[in-house]
Amino acid sequence: MKKTISFILAGIIILAGIQTAVAEQAPQSVIDLGNSTLSAYGTDPVLVQAVKNENAKNKSLDQIKALDQQWINTPGIADFMKAVLDNETAQYLDAIQQKKPFYAEIFLMDNQGALVAATDKTSDYWQGDEDKFSHPFTTGSMLVSDVAFDTSAQAYLVQISVPVQDGDKIIGAITFGINLDEFE
Repeated sequence: MKKTISFILAGIIILAGIQTAVAEQAPQSVIDLGNSTLSAYGTDPVLVQAVKNENAKNKSLDQIKALDQQWINTPGIADFMKAVLDNETAQYLDAIQQKKPFYAEIFLMDNQGALVAATDKTSDYWQGDEDKFSHPFTTGSMLVSDVAFDTSAQAYLVQISVPVQDGDKIIGAITFGINLDEFE
């Protein structure tokens, strides 16, 4: 009897694991959105120019990491964050976000993964140590994350990241957080 119960419980745990794994994958319709619509933002002239301007500042990685720590440790929105959240490019991203209710967040990164502009405060300023930046920046291809809870958006999202390109040269990346509860 104990073996039968153990076997049944093991089967339930295995099935639960399979269901969880399936539930964490992005639906094909979201992947299609990335391929058909979101990838085009990687060559949008407004976004390309914003990344080029930020890259021209030649910030050191130490400067970026110092801003990252300040960003992480600062509650709310401080003045230095407004330079990312309220700039002209952030307003452009806001206009894109307003077109689709399922865009939970959009953020643009430079050639080191530092934020150039964002629609909402992200958990951190430097994305350079994360796949959402490194994959599109190094491979030139789109990255679709698994479904995960995003603390900055306070929702379950799929993040789609695409390279930002100036001609054939990859100069940054852009990430779209897709809220699956709003996605039709």
